[in-house]
Amino acid sequence: MITVQSMALEKGLYIPQNSLEKANFGDNVRIIVKQGEIRLLSISGDIYWHNIGFNEQDWWQYVKTNNVLSCINPEDRKATYCKGDRIIAYANEYGALGWGIITKDTTYRKIEEGSAEDVKNGTHLYRLDLEWQCVANNIEDGIKGADILSEFNIHHPLSAFSRITKNEEAELLIQQLENKFNSI
Repeated sequence: MITVQSMALEKGLYIPQNSLEKANFGDNVRIIVKQGEIRLLSISGDIYWHNIGFNEQDWWQYVKTNNVLSCINPEDRKATYCKGDRIIAYANEYGALGWGIITKDTTYRKIEEGSAEDVKNGTHLYRLDLEWQCVANNIEDGIKGADILSEFNIHHPLSAFSRITKNEEAELLIQQLENKFNSI
């Protein structure tokens, strides 16, 4: 579950240019300061790997810009996510690229083959909507699978999507992603 509380900042309130945009307050509470707003997120839920499917910069740019991930056929695995679940995006050869939050109880939605959203010509027609929290600009900048295994004792995903069972280590990986990449 995600609980979001927002408040507008007064014009006179000064936030230093180099202040942190995100800070972790423990107990899965985060504060996000950006665009004249403070948001408190209370996050609970599972953490999943999700392979982005294509190891291409243009594809990575597409999924980031459109706040989606994709797969070929989620129905085989009964893929359903709960509001508050967190997804770590992964690309073979490049590693972990960022993370996002599922903002509503959902599953994948199927797009129409041949539609404007069908940028891969009939493959990966299922889309999972999420809100990116932090992402690599370039696919080559991912945190490599070998580094994730040695630092966090988490194995890279062996399928298109899977739950990460080591929650504490996954939280540390999310922190590493936030330290390495720009927050949204």
